[in-house]
Amino acid sequence: MSRIILGLRKLNLQRLELKSLSDMKDSQCYKEQKAVLKLLLSEPKVLFSDQRFDAKENELYKYTNHLNRYAGNKEHYKMAVKFLK
Repeated sequence: MSRIILGLRKLNLQRLELKSLSDMKDSQCYKEQKAVLKLLLSEPKVLFSDQRFDAKENELYKYTNHLNRYAGNKEHYKMAVKFLK
């Protein structure tokens, strides 16, 4: 799979996640997911990579690792998009 497609899928999944949490903007979960989106946009190595990152280094990496799993598989990606819409 192309790294650009992987990155776009990650951004789309994260955008849908934030949209689904938009009614809880004061919650910790929403704040964490917003921070994950900022991390993806600020660090291309995280956005365009399919490697797992150590969550001990940055606790937001646990979310990016899950995004890798869903974005890297076409069936899982479609299922996640359908669930989040």
